[in-house]
Amino acid sequence: MRFETLNIPAFGPFTSVSCEFVSSQHDLHVIYGPNEAGKSSLLRGIHHLLYGFPTSTDDNFLHDYKKLRIGATVSDGGQSLTFLRKKGKIGTLLDENQNSIDEGKLKAFCGSVSPEFFSQMFGLSTDTLRSGADSLLSAQGEIGALLFSTSSGASPIESAIHSLEAEAETLFAGNGRKGNSIVAAYTAMKAHEKQARDNSLSTSQWKKLNQEITSAQKDFDHKDTQLTKCRRRLNRVQNFLKAIPLIEEQKSACAALSTILIPDLASDFPSRVNKLNSALANSMAIISEHSSILLSKQERLAEIQPFEEIVGDTPELDWLHQAITQHLNDLKTSDKLAKKLSELRSKQRVQLQNLKLKDRESLALLPDIGKTQLVNIKETVETIAVLERERDQAERDVNATERAVSKQREKLDELRDATVNDSLRELSSQLHEHNRNSRIAASWLESREQSDTALHQLAHKLGIGHLSPDEARNIKVPPVAIVEEFKNEQKVLTEEARVNQKALDELKTEEINIRGDIIAVSDEVAIVTEEDLLTSRRKRDEHWNRIEKHVSGEQPLGDGEPAEFRSEIAESDLIADTLRHHAETIGKITTLRHALKVNAEKQSLAKQIVARVDCKQEDLQQQWEKYANFLPKREFVPTELLAWLETWEKWLTASNELSSLNSKLTSHSETETSLQEALRKGLQRDDGSYAFLSKCLTEVLTEAESINGERKAIRAGIETLNTELSNEKEVLTHAEERLQTAVCGWVEAIADLQLDEGIARNLAVNELEERHLAITTDQELSVCMQEVDVVAQRMSCYLEELERQRMRHIPDSPVIDPAHPDITEKRLAELYSAAQVRKTEFDSLTRDIEQLEESLRGKEQAKQATTAEMKKLMVEAGVATPKALNEAISHLENREQLKQKLAVTNSTLTTLAGSLGVELLIQQADAEETEALLAEVQTLEGDIEEFQTARDKSRDALNEAMKTRAHLEKTTDDAAIQKQFSANALATVITDSERFIRLQHSIAFLRTQVEEYRKKSQAPMLEKTSQFFRVLTNGAFCGVGAQQDDQNPDQVNLVALRDSINDPGGTPDALTTQALSEGTRDQLYLALRMAAIDIHLEHHAAMPLILDDVLITFDEPRSRAFFELMKKLSEKTQVIVFTHHLHTAKMAEEYVSHDQILHLS
Repeated sequence: MRFETLNIPAFGPFTSVSCEFVSSQHDLHVIYGPNEAGKSSLLRGIHHLLYGFPTSTDDNFLHDYKKLRIGATVSDGGQSLTFLRKKGKIGTLLDENQNSIDEGKLKAFCGSVSPEFFSQMFGLSTDTLRSGADSLLSAQGEIGALLFSTSSGASPIESAIHSLEAEAETLFAGNGRKGNSIVAAYTAMKAHEKQARDNSLSTSQWKKLNQEITSAQKDFDHKDTQLTKCRRRLNRVQNFLKAIPLIEEQKSACAALSTILIPDLASDFPSRVNKLNSALANSMAIISEHSSILLSKQERLAEIQPFEEIVGDTPELDWLHQAITQHLNDLKTSDKLAKKLSELRSKQRVQLQNLKLKDRESLALLPDIGKTQLVNIKETVETIAVLERERDQAERDVNATERAVSKQREKLDELRDATVNDSLRELSSQLHEHNRNSRIAASWLESREQSDTALHQLAHKLGIGHLSPDEARNIKVPPVAIVEEFKNEQKVLTEEARVNQKALDELKTEEINIRGDIIAVSDEVAIVTEEDLLTSRRKRDEHWNRIEKHVSGEQPLGDGEPAEFRSEIAESDLIADTLRHHAETIGKITTLRHALKVNAEKQSLAKQIVARVDCKQEDLQQQWEKYANFLPKREFVPTELLAWLETWEKWLTASNELSSLNSKLTSHSETETSLQEALRKGLQRDDGSYAFLSKCLTEVLTEAESINGERKAIRAGIETLNTELSNEKEVLTHAEERLQTAVCGWVEAIADLQLDEGIARNLAVNELEERHLAITTDQELSVCMQEVDVVAQRMSCYLEELERQRMRHIPDSPVIDPAHPDITEKRLAELYSAAQVRKTEFDSLTRDIEQLEESLRGKEQAKQATTAEMKKLMVEAGVATPKALNEAISHLENREQLKQKLAVTNSTLTTLAGSLGVELLIQQADAEETEALLAEVQTLEGDIEEFQTARDKSRDALNEAMKTRAHLEKTTDDAAIQKQFSANALATVITDSERFIRLQHSIAFLRTQVEEYRKKSQAPMLEKTSQFFRVLTNGAFCGVGAQQDDQNPDQVNLVALRDSINDPGGTPDALTTQALSEGTRDQLYLALRMAAIDIHLEHHAAMPLILDDVLITFDEPRSRAFFELMKKLSEKTQVIVFTHHLHTAKMAEEYVSHDQILHLS
């Protein structure tokens, strides 16, 4: 994958920023930006772009969370994707039109690279480089941990192992360590078990206490009931006392309302009357004010003096005013032009004398020469000089080449003859072809080993490692199309089951909600129906019939029978009242019950659908087992089998490739054997290996070819020299022709310009330059004379018009001074300005008078309309005069106040009546005497005080018994708590012990993995790291190596290798990581990381590598080496380098094109 473009509409410090990465053979790009330009933000943004924004981010300081956007166009081979990423939880990947798209489209480009792996492996910053270099010190150069960490892109593996060991020591480090959590938890468990055994409870005490509490509770309930009854009666009596004065107020208000006889008026009647009175007063005031203003403006209009004559000359006066500046400038210009005219005439006299001419007419007779023609003549003179030099050089080259040809012919005559057998030449050609194939065969051998390894890995992955290749090929594997069909059917059924189960769950949830609604509504009122009312009334009537029989038979009634009959009557009345007062609530409950029934029917249907889908899934599973059980002891699901089949295709391809490579290698070996026999015959030797015989043949052919090659080289040299001689003669001829053409052109040019043919070329050029200057001066003189005439004509016209206007408007003013005409123009301007002021005032007063007259007419009409509206209101109120309207408004307000007072009184009475009803309250209150009610209040208050005291004593006795029981319960609870603490401590012992065992296994596993990885990856990683380290240090170090630690023989350390000063060709010196400088450690860690990336790219798809300011500790030579290395790496993957140093960006221009240097501002 590579970035084609980056598009950042809104992120961090960026707004509408775009970067384009042009394609090139070396996909290396440098992004330069000063500090605070946003390079780190850009690196962070690229990570968010590929893998999504985190839950919280600090990059919203400029743009709101909802507006954060960052986009790109990425490509991989022939495929490309243009997308945007927004901040959010779901649906954050967008297309170009801001529509959500599947994350899988982007994941197809990223491959197996996870967010953490990308950050650690492909997003290398200054901090990452420095921490990696520091790890070279902290890990003491342990090579296994270093290789594992750099190749996985993870944090140092040794730190992870130390963290696990530290955690294990906190759990358990021997019985003598009291700080260990396992030992502490075991000790606590034993202590809690002892405390639990010490706490116990007597059963007899518990039963006796419960009996006392039951007796105290009954006594308290009895006394509380007596107190409640007294309080209810007291509340009813007090309500009567409050209601009696309110009833009197109600009667008084009703009587007062009956005395107000005005008709019913609208509520806005008073406001309408007031509004009309205000509008009428306002109209009259405005009419008076406008009449006064109109009179004053008419008087001022009559006082304005005439202005029409001078205003009529406005165009002429404006022209005079605008042209005065030009006229004054013309006065100054005329003097300058006269002086310039004199200077040009003097200059022309000198030029005519130099050309030996009498006057301007003589100059006009000579041919004209322009500037371009003069330049062409100068170029002709220079061309003739250059061609003469080229002709001389060509003559010298021809003579030198002729001498060289003569020497080569002498050498050719001195060589002897040499021949070679044609059969040996043919054999040499076959050897050359075979040796070239041998180099290819080496790659075949390597490929065969890789294919064999891959074949075994794929076989183990497929689970057929125990089978031979022939047995494996005979496996009856189901076709991919059938598996895909099963997968799709399974997906459809699974989705159908999920949808139906979801519908069933929703119906169950709906059922719970309906039942909750029924319970909630039932809490507000008892649930009764008409059947309940009929039943209660039937029981009541049956009981009455029994009583009637007893009375008619003169039989005595049973004890409690009248009370039971009254209870039945009250019950039937209560049901009837409930049905009447709560009909809406009961109807709602009935509706909910019907909805519950419908829900049950829907659930039954949904369960049938779910069961039917389950049957289909079982049938599909039975059909699938016929295809999926082709391997013994292995069962597949469709998705798993598709992945297995993909691996199976890879295994077949690898098997075919392995067979092909074995065939090629066998054929190559047979060819080498036949060539060895042919060499023995051709060279007439009975012994020797293929390599030795091949070397002998090469020596024979080399000796023969040496002589023939020298002869051939001399002949080729002679041919080359002859070719050069022919070319040089052609050059000489061409130079002479061009020189002759240039001379002819010169002769024709001077003849056309009437110059002597024998004049020297430099003298001719000087004379032509003088003639060109004289002609130019004559032209300037003509232009100057024309300008003088134009200025004089313009000045004359201006003075004539100015004089005409002076005589017309200010004839008594002084005559115009030709040197100072601006004085007269100023007087005219002042006169014109005063006339314009008078005209403006006249127009303004005229408009104002018209507007005032129109306004007065409108106000008169408004006054008449207001008066008509007032009469309508008088008719509505039934009064004859406007004054009577105010009295009607007063009666209306009194009536509203009485209604409000009556409403408050009725509301208070309704509150006091409660469930009794207002009418019944008034009847009972009228029947009561106030003095009797007051006496009953005093009696009830005394009874309440006695009942309160008795109830408080009973409550205290009950509370004392409850406290005693709570104490006993606490004792029991403490025992239970201690048992729970003991169980918790035991759980801690078990959990921590299991965690301790897992930690020990993890530590051992990690160390084993590090050691195995070191054994597997040490050779290729060290080889590539050595190459990169040697390049980055410009050969100061020859590579890296592995060295056994002196103190810990089981540990192998990474060391830097440098050629020995005393023995340059011998064993290099080994330097530990602690002995390296800070910059060299950075370069060593960077070489490790680049080696890991290079190995990763050999087996995985390309991923852009981003390096942010990694050259902080690099000097200039090593910075150049860095760019050389990145240029080479960019042939495999895209490399993007961030830098804030301008000199680094300029250095990068030596390695990439200008289009590959981007700037952040």
